Amino acid sequence: MNTKEQKQEEWKPEPAKHAKDWVRIYYDLIDTRRFQIRQTHGPEAAERYRYHSAERDYFYMWGKLPHHVIEDKCEVCDQEQARRVASWVDAHHRAFFEQMHGEFTKYVRAHQERMEKNFKRASNMPAYKGDLEERERLIQYAAKWIAQIRADMKPSANLGGDGTTKGQQGDAPAQQGTKEADSKEADTHTAEE
Repeated sequence: MNTKEQKQEEWKPEPAKHAKDWVRIYYDLIDTRRFQIRQTHGPEAAERYRYHSAERDYFYMWGKLPHHVIEDKCEVCDQEQARRVASWVDAHHRAFFEQMHGEFTKYVRAHQERMEKNFKRASNMPAYKGDLEERERLIQYAAKWIAQIRADMKPSANLGGDGTTKGQQGDAPAQQGTKEADSKEADTHTAEE
C-alpha cells in the first residue's frame, strides 16, 4: 500500500489517443439531442436536426463541447475558440428551434399539456402529499446551507456582481461573450451526417 498521496494527473486533450471514443461520444450526444427534440417537437423535427460542424470539429479536437469548456474554465483548452464556436452553435440552435416551434406547434402544446397532466396527477398522489413537509424542510435546509457558505467565503468573492468589471484576465466574462457575438456573424453552416 502506497502511503504517499498521489495527485490526479491533470486532464489534457489527446485527440490522437481518444479519436474513436470522441467520435462515438459526440454522436451519442447528437442522438440524445434528437431524442429530446422528438419528445418536445415530434419525430419529423428530430430527423431534421443537424449538428453544427464547428461544434463537432471542436469536440474532436478538445474532447469537450465548447459550452463545457467555457463553464469549466478549462485552462488547457482554447477559450477564445470555444466562445466563438459556442456563439455559432447558439445561433444555429436558436434558428432551428424558432423554425420548429412554428412548424410543430401541436407537438409542443401536446408536450406541455402532458407535463402539466403528469404533474397534476403526481401532486395528487398520497406519497407526494406525504412528502410535502420533508420537501419544505429540505428547501429551508438548502437555503440556510447556501447562506452559510456565502458568509464563510472570502470577502473578495463578488457573488452579487454583474460581471461587468475588468479583472486580471482582461474583459469580464459577461463582456467577452457579447463582444465576440456582436463582432462576428454567426456561422450557421451545418454538416450532414
